[in-house]
Amino acid sequence: MAAMHFALVRCCQLHPWLGGGFGMFSTVDERRLLAWRIGPEGEEPLALPYELEDAAERAEALPGERRLRAIAAALAADLPGAQAVRVEVWETRFGPEMEREPHRLRAALVGVPPAGS
Repeated sequence: MAAMHFALVRCCQLHPWLGGGFGMFSTVDERRLLAWRIGPEGEEPLALPYELEDAAERAEALPGERRLRAIAAALAADLPGAQAVRVEVWETRFGPEMEREPHRLRAALVGVPPAGS
């Protein structure tokens, strides 16, 4: 069990506190899912609707490509005028002097279907 947990943490970015918790006292518990609407005028942050909060928590715990793409596709379905939606999972790490270093774990980009299709 411990070896599987270690492998999932290393290869798939499983949150160390989950799936067995063997790293729970050696890590910072701060992960965050962020989303952006991408359009001709640039990028703007998106707020996640309540319906996607559970999916976002699962994606923060184990940020797989499929999970991120599903969230991005759900957001893209309601964004007229957007070209794409990008969803990312970030984790806070600490440097040698205990400074915060944000680190992107994984990202997905989904194009928005044209209106009327």
